[in-house]
Amino acid sequence: MARGAVKYILKGLKWFLIGIVTLIILLPILVYIPFVQDIACKYAVKKINESTGMTISIDNLRLKFPLQVRLNGVGVIEASGDTMATVGSLGLDVKPLPLLKGDIEIGSAEGNSIFYQMGTQDSLMWLRANVRRLEVEAGDISLKSGRINVDRAIADGADVMLIMKPDTAATPVDTTQSTPWHITARDILLTDINYRMSMLPTIDSLGCHVDSARLCNGLVDMARHRIHAASLSVDSVAGTYLTPTAQYLREHPDTVAPDTTVTPPDKRWTVTADRLRLTGRTVTYATRGARPLPGLDMNYLQASDILIEVDSFFNCMTTVKVPLRRLKATERCGITLDASGLFMMDSTLMQARDFDIATMLSRIRLDGSMGVGDIMTDPRLPLSLRANANIAMADVRTLFPALGPILRQLPPGDLTAEIDIDGNPTRLNVNNLLLYKPRLLRLKGNGVVNNVLDPKRIGGDITLSGEMHNANSLKPTLLEARLQPMINIPDFTLAGNVSYSPGLVKGKLKATTAGGDVAIDAYWNGRAEDYDAKVDLNSFPVASFLPTMGIGNVTASLAATGHGYAPFRKGTDMNVAMDVTSATYKGETYHDVRLKANLGNGHAEGTLVSQNPGADLNADFRADIVPRGPVTLDIMADVRDLNLRTLHLTPDVNNGSLIITGSGVYDLSTGAFDFSADIDDLEWHIPGYDLTTPSISAAMKSEKGLLAGNVVNGDMRLDLTGDCALDTFMARAMRAGDVAMRQWDKRHFDVSEINRVLPGMHLDASIGTDNLVAEFLKSSDISFNRANLVLDNDSLLTMSAQVLKIATGSTKIDTLVINADQKGKYLVYNAYINNAPGTFDDFAYVGLNGYLAQDRMSAIFRQHNIKGEKGFQFGFRANLTDSAATVKFVPYNPIIAYKNWKVNKDNFVTFNFVEKHLDANLELTGDKSLVKLFTAHVEGDTTHQQEDIILQLDQVHLQDWLSISPYSPPIKGDLSADLKLRWDTEAITGRGLVSLESLYYGRDRVGDFDIDLDVSRENSGVLRAEASLMVDSVKTITASGVLNDSTLRTPFLLDFRMIRFPLAVVNPFLPKGTAKLSGMLNGEMDITGDMAHPIFNGYIDFDTTAVKVNMLGTSFRFSETKIPVDSNVVRFNSFDILACNDNPLVIDGTVSLKSLTDIDYNLTMKANNMQIVNSSRPRGADVYGKAFIDLDASARGNMSLMTIDASLALLPGTNVTYIIPDATTALTSRSTDDMVKFVSFSDTAQVEAADTIASAGMAMFLNAEIDIREGSTVNVDLSADGKNKVQIQSNGILDYSLNPMNDGRLTGRLNINKGFARYTPPLMSEKLFNFREGSYVSFNGDMFNPILNIHAVDVMKANVTQEGQNSRLVNFDVSLAVTNTLENMNVAFDLSTDDDITVQNELQSMSAEQRANQAMNLLLYNVYTGSGTKATANLAGNPLYSFLEGQLNSWIANNIRGVDITFGIDQYDKTLDGTKSTATSYSYRVSKTLFNDRFKIIVGGNYSTDANADENFSQNLINDISFEYMLNQSGSMYVRIFRHTGYESILEGEITQTGVGFVVKRKIHSLRDLFRFGSGKKKTPGPVPADTKQTTTPPTTATDEKKK
Repeated sequence: MARGAVKYILKGLKWFLIGIVTLIILLPILVYIPFVQDIACKYAVKKINESTGMTISIDNLRLKFPLQVRLNGVGVIEASGDTMATVGSLGLDVKPLPLLKGDIEIGSAEGNSIFYQMGTQDSLMWLRANVRRLEVEAGDISLKSGRINVDRAIADGADVMLIMKPDTAATPVDTTQSTPWHITARDILLTDINYRMSMLPTIDSLGCHVDSARLCNGLVDMARHRIHAASLSVDSVAGTYLTPTAQYLREHPDTVAPDTTVTPPDKRWTVTADRLRLTGRTVTYATRGARPLPGLDMNYLQASDILIEVDSFFNCMTTVKVPLRRLKATERCGITLDASGLFMMDSTLMQARDFDIATMLSRIRLDGSMGVGDIMTDPRLPLSLRANANIAMADVRTLFPALGPILRQLPPGDLTAEIDIDGNPTRLNVNNLLLYKPRLLRLKGNGVVNNVLDPKRIGGDITLSGEMHNANSLKPTLLEARLQPMINIPDFTLAGNVSYSPGLVKGKLKATTAGGDVAIDAYWNGRAEDYDAKVDLNSFPVASFLPTMGIGNVTASLAATGHGYAPFRKGTDMNVAMDVTSATYKGETYHDVRLKANLGNGHAEGTLVSQNPGADLNADFRADIVPRGPVTLDIMADVRDLNLRTLHLTPDVNNGSLIITGSGVYDLSTGAFDFSADIDDLEWHIPGYDLTTPSISAAMKSEKGLLAGNVVNGDMRLDLTGDCALDTFMARAMRAGDVAMRQWDKRHFDVSEINRVLPGMHLDASIGTDNLVAEFLKSSDISFNRANLVLDNDSLLTMSAQVLKIATGSTKIDTLVINADQKGKYLVYNAYINNAPGTFDDFAYVGLNGYLAQDRMSAIFRQHNIKGEKGFQFGFRANLTDSAATVKFVPYNPIIAYKNWKVNKDNFVTFNFVEKHLDANLELTGDKSLVKLFTAHVEGDTTHQQEDIILQLDQVHLQDWLSISPYSPPIKGDLSADLKLRWDTEAITGRGLVSLESLYYGRDRVGDFDIDLDVSRENSGVLRAEASLMVDSVKTITASGVLNDSTLRTPFLLDFRMIRFPLAVVNPFLPKGTAKLSGMLNGEMDITGDMAHPIFNGYIDFDTTAVKVNMLGTSFRFSETKIPVDSNVVRFNSFDILACNDNPLVIDGTVSLKSLTDIDYNLTMKANNMQIVNSSRPRGADVYGKAFIDLDASARGNMSLMTIDASLALLPGTNVTYIIPDATTALTSRSTDDMVKFVSFSDTAQVEAADTIASAGMAMFLNAEIDIREGSTVNVDLSADGKNKVQIQSNGILDYSLNPMNDGRLTGRLNINKGFARYTPPLMSEKLFNFREGSYVSFNGDMFNPILNIHAVDVMKANVTQEGQNSRLVNFDVSLAVTNTLENMNVAFDLSTDDDITVQNELQSMSAEQRANQAMNLLLYNVYTGSGTKATANLAGNPLYSFLEGQLNSWIANNIRGVDITFGIDQYDKTLDGTKSTATSYSYRVSKTLFNDRFKIIVGGNYSTDANADENFSQNLINDISFEYMLNQSGSMYVRIFRHTGYESILEGEITQTGVGFVVKRKIHSLRDLFRFGSGKKKTPGPVPADTKQTTTPPTTATDEKKK
């Protein structure tokens, strides 16, 4: 039994074991049964959910042999309800055997649709990741050893989002102990990866897409804290990195504290990589919301075609080593960058070594380092940079396109830079700084910069040197267009040193250019407000910088020292001194100009001293300054000579002298002042007049409620008083002007409003004849005896003015009176002119009176002549509103041009400004003339707002209507018209005829003109126009077309034709004697566009057209080639103008009429060997002979700016003569009282002005080269008969330039090769001076002040008699030398001869002054009076002496009454003691008649140059006395007692005669008439003039006393 029991036990044990074994065998098998797997899965999931609190769900789990696990539909939901992870499917192939060892080896793993999330939107970190597919091959995990090995892994289609929010909490330290894992991966491949991230405030958003990324032989050794990869490559990255806006950063500052946790050395991770490679399509780095700007925009960087390659990457904590093998990328702006180098970093230093950065055109090499830390807070952080760069301007233009206009102006070449700096933010050493741009810039510097990052403490010491070339290329960028022509930037060098610290600057700089330099030595202490500066200019060429200013080299010094800036603050001390050693201004050099000024202790004074011609003056000022009190000022200036023309401030004469003294007080607190000034000894010269006055005084006082001022000069006085201070007075006066303009615009006048706004004032002006105003007006040919003006604004506004005895030219006015008085809101005015007989007889009285008030105004014009005959009496009354004006003409019987007219009583003319509506009814008749204007009202016509306007004129004499003005042009003719006009809001239509018969201008007939106009509107609304012009009954101009046809391509189209328009009609309007036109003008035009902007297409051509230039006597013939006009552009294609030969002036180019107010020109003119003169002294011409020229010129510009470049050559073969008009006639027609009159060329009042056209404001740049070639001859006829003449044969090249900044500059030299000047001065013999070769005239800019070097000689003959020799004729050379400038001309005479050796030696022994005197004797008297010689010329035959004798006697006869006085001059030879000499005797004769002319006393004498003083007074002074008594009334018989001493002959010498004589005078025809006493008709001889010389024979009773 026991055995059986054992048997059963063993059998049970057997089955138990079999069951156990079977169970063990079945359990794994059951695991592979899906039903069991589902139960086990649900059970496991339930237990996990209960233990974790999460909700985990698995749709199904399947396990396949041996360990192939697949999970489907896995979901993990956190207890909070947020999904943590989901997996679509996950499959693992686990190797079973390694599990027995505690290791996990995965043959493969595969997952799909994997999602993982950590955190939520409200978490500090929110991570979401989606993986479309994950595959792992041959991986193993050892849980015991902590080793994971992955052979190959692939992740495809990942999308990762990470959002991190700012957190101020410190990062907790992970203190958990875990197994140090060792992870290796042979090959990991990621494809189609998207990554998004936001981490404010650092990263606004980051998004990128990676096509593929591969990691090879990767290692993570957590035990050794090491990460390594053999290679990592990332391909085709596309990403965008956006930073927050500046506004966001201001509103959300970063408050996270820095992590200061120190990592132990054994816990520091090391990251290495053998090779890193990244390629990218496009990567963008930008600020949110930024829009890319052209070029490189640091707020929007975008790179494409990116390649980054790194070898041997190393990172351990702060130690980093990045050997950058290559970085290549193309930025959005177009720059492709290629860089390489080594970047290293440790805990103390960051370094960049051997960095090479290049583009296609530029290259930068650099080595740099910077200490690790906060550079803004660590002053000892080391810094260093050594770099050299070669930067192409094309790259700069690409990076910064806005600099393109600047860079295009620069000379070609790259910018080279060298930099060598080291130190720290506290002290940065600039060892070397070099910038170099070929042909532009070279700048070198070195020094120290302190506290470079602290603007409040920055300072340093920098030494600079460099040079600049071709800097004018920068002008378009640096300067406005209008300033560019006026400023030049020359080549210059710069050297100096500058020391700077906050509030303290000290330095020295020196710039050198064009042989001159400027040096600055300055010191400034901002805190102490101290300064000391000195500027020295040494021959500094200002003209090199400002060529148009006229300033040349300047040598000067300026020094300024002081303390404080506010002049009114106590303690301020300033001293300024300027000393100009020399300065050149427009050719004039000024020396020793000194200016000194100082301020201290409330007292200021200064002095200006200049002692230069044209700027000779002293000026002093003194001022006492009281803080917050009055300033007392005294000024005194002694202007001895101030010449504004010499200073080139005015083109005309403008110079003088004066003394100015002034003093006053100014209250700084109230603005009140009281000033007075005196101008004494004023002498000022302007063209045509010299202003002189002994004194001008002026004073003005201004304070609250008071203004008083006056000006006094001679008999002129101006007084002004007001009821407010000056500033208020001026403001209210300007406001009153605005009120007046507003009233004018509204057409509503209220004088009372102006009276209220205008300040209370009283102005009283009185001007006589002895003051500057009167004398200045005289220079303009205006004068008056007295002028008075009173303007008063008190309770009423009144004005009264009176001018007496006005004269201007030939116009004289006795009295001019203007009165205006306020009558409430009315202003009543009255102006009239009264003239006395003989002044302005045709306008003896002229008056204009009326009123102006609110909406009404009136004016009546009256005029009558000296006889009281009314010439004009006409006027109007007007009613005004803001929208319309109605005018009624009065009186109804007006007088026009001394003729009675009639005007209808119901006349009116009304115009509505808003509706543009005109209504009129005016009929004016008189003298067979008619003027009629009316609107034709048609009953029932409502088609037009405006009725027809009819204007009818019949035989209106233009000369009558123009006679209202004495200055109207001399036009005469009869005007007739019959016009019917209609206009509406769109256009004016109508038709009619206008004729002008017998039009004359002066005495020249212009012609008859008839104009036919027709503008009509068709039913379609199209305006059609027809017009024609007839000249002398011949139709010459027609125009027809449409004005607004919208169906056409050009709605405005006119066909304009000109058929043989006679150009002669222009001749009467040309200045007399200038030119004369002949021929016809033809043309055809299509005019399109519109009335405001017409467009012309067609042609014009000349028909037998010529213009005769009277001055040249030449007719210039115009080519008959058609001149095309294309779209308002007139095109000249080889257009010829012919003169005397067949060589034309050829014109090419265009004239654009696209803007009729600003016509554009682009013309060239060329002529080769063109003959412009070919005449033999034609009548009326100023030039004759032959003249040939070459011309090459261009004209470009518009009506605002014209540029003309010309080259003119006067060719060989030219022999032209210019005749000075009426030179001889003017000379001979004048009396000898004003035979010679000298006139300054600058005195424009003495020069007859030509007709001019007022300048329209055109600026002209003219550059002309004038080439006078050898072989040309220029003559000037000084007399009409050609006897007086100048001839010059010269050559030279002259350059003339003109621009808006100067009045014209002429440079060059004119060489005088040959020529002569022949002239017969009044009362002298002919003079013939031959120019010597080598003479020249040179121009250095001022064309009116050339440099002269002219030498000429006149060969003259004179008799020379020396002791013991016979008289002989000697040829003398009288030399003339004219040198220096025209304004400061030196004229020297000399005398020489080669004809007589004796005289030649004698002249050589004389001084230059003595020879000059001898030369003058020869020129004036034709006498040589050298020592040892005896001139034999007789003064009686010398015309100069005859002239002097005649003029003296004529003057005495006209000015001394009651006594007859005559004078004589004589010269004779005298021999004494065998010596012959020449004596000159000046004689006189005085006679007086008594007793009714019966008794006459005559006394005479002489003064001889041969006698001594005693002899002259004792013997010669009275050597002729006679008494005469008439025996009959006729004076034919008288008794004479006389005594006479005189020189008779060579034999007798000087004798004295005394005697008594009986004189009988009788007029006889033959000898026998002498003895006829009584026969025949008795003839009574006429009386003999008292001064008639008598020839008598002394009676025999005379006693002679002879002297020999």
